[in-house]
Amino acid sequence: MKKIFTCFLLILLGAFAARAFGENISDEAQKHLKWGTMALESAKTPKDIQDSMDEFNEAIKIAPDFADAYYRLAVVQEMVNKDDDAMKNVKKYLELAPDGATVKEANKLIDKLEYKIYKKEKLKKELSVPALIPAGEFMMGDPKGQLDENERPQHKIFLDAYYMDKCEVTVAQYRGYCSATGKAMPDAPPWGWRDDLPMCNVTWDDADAYARYYGKRLPTEAEWEKAARAGSTAKYCFGDSESELLEYAWCAANSNNMLQPVATKKPNAFGLYDMHGNAAEWCSDWYGANYYKNSPASNPTGPDRGPYHAVRGGTYNDQALYCGSAFRCNFDNTFAKEGMRGFFLGFRCVSSVK
Repeated sequence: MKKIFTCFLLILLGAFAARAFGENISDEAQKHLKWGTMALESAKTPKDIQDSMDEFNEAIKIAPDFADAYYRLAVVQEMVNKDDDAMKNVKKYLELAPDGATVKEANKLIDKLEYKIYKKEKLKKELSVPALIPAGEFMMGDPKGQLDENERPQHKIFLDAYYMDKCEVTVAQYRGYCSATGKAMPDAPPWGWRDDLPMCNVTWDDADAYARYYGKRLPTEAEWEKAARAGSTAKYCFGDSESELLEYAWCAANSNNMLQPVATKKPNAFGLYDMHGNAAEWCSDWYGANYYKNSPASNPTGPDRGPYHAVRGGTYNDQALYCGSAFRCNFDNTFAKEGMRGFFLGFRCVSSVK
């Protein structure tokens, strides 16, 4: 929220100075502008931020030439990474108020947005190429067991090579899938559907169907853990430091209790993002608490049957304890029950090397 209040100061210093360009604007539009500013000033949740944007949009709807409203809306949109919309609105402000008091700030905002959009496009191209996880052995499980015996015994596993998506499936990707197949989007989380967030609130069947539609599949538990470790035998892909975890994962300590845009933390050595946090991820395996005791040594795929599928990875509201590479959901965790959904639960896809 610090960023929100920092940017709010920009609004106070700049947008209020532009009021001269709103002198002929109706009282109704001015009222919505004031309400939007007040909502932003007292914002504590993502909904509060959305409320402020709704008020600025209402002011623009009433008075399409209200330059001040476009500028304030653009500032808030940049704060929540709606950069394309912010660019459109700040340019509209400059069109309406070329000599406005906030022209200098508006041009700085354009420079910032151009750089952010460039970085996003560059990252988008990078993320479109899946990571190759090479064939070979790794030690699966945890010798101590973070939380439960289900992480033991630690055992050596060989996996064939495979490709894994660098990011969790995003809202934008899933919306495109729904559009192509006629499926309906599930209920939105409290923070709404933002294109760059991990898709969540999907069942295992939803995730499996998405993967198959694109010629992919969900990872096995073994594939997921090898990819998460990226060669590390420690608790996390980078070592055992819980403080360093915040550089790699969105978790309870830094997420503001909501999912965050994908690929905004450090990737692991395989180039994979958000393996230790953000959204937990469905795996293809049926879940078996004692499966490690009898797991095949080569390309294990989990038990033949079961009432639950496995879930891997930490979430945006997890403590560091639950974010390690070896952590797997317990059989009794109701969030893994078939047909269940969760705002913390998403997925990513893999494909075999042909």
